[in-house]
Amino acid sequence: MTVEPTPPSITTIVADPRAARRIAEEARGRTLLVDCFATQCCTGVLVGDLETRWLDHGRDAGLEPIGTVNGTPIVANPDLTAVLRAGGARLVAGGLRGRSLQVRLDVPEAWVDFLATPTARRLRGRAPRGPASPTPHAS
Repeated sequence: MTVEPTPPSITTIVADPRAARRIAEEARGRTLLVDCFATQCCTGVLVGDLETRWLDHGRDAGLEPIGTVNGTPIVANPDLTAVLRAGGARLVAGGLRGRSLQVRLDVPEAWVDFLATPTARRLRGRAPRGPASPTPHAS
């Protein structure tokens, strides 16, 4: 497993060893996207979560490079780079038997603070950016 250094101007996302293996196994020339979904509940409170999806090669225009793991580029919605940096973002293999790639924040309060911003309200209910490839799940 190799984690290539990124320029200091780019938010670096860290991948745990299991996530790095998943990325190497699943990438197949694709780019990993870190994005989010937010929705407003009936009380007016905005709730949401960070998510990862695979993008086909060349579909990352307008997205912010945030790192590289095992030669696989990782990009994010530009609206999220500040919260990823402030929150100490890292990729982990989660879910049942580590099948999914999840974004965890070492400082989860950064996400709660982000949800209170006008930027998060603007992202509310929108479809994720760009056509994505389904994430394959090994049995």
